[in-house]
Amino acid sequence: MLSELLLVERRLDDPLLRALAEAPEDDEAWTEEDEAAIAEVEADRAAGVATVSHEEVKRELGIE
Repeated sequence: MLSELLLVERRLDDPLLRALAEAPEDDEAWTEEDEAAIAEVEADRAAGVATVSHEEVKRELGIE
């Protein structure tokens, strides 16, 4: 994640990256659905369900 943030700092000349970097922090309250989604992920991890990293997905899609 840190490397992606550093990339954004270096690429502020890109309008999309600049917009993302300057976007306000999400201020919406957590919902019961959010809590349920987090609980599901934590249960999957505890059960040893295989995960796929962001980097692996990018490799599979041919995205650098």
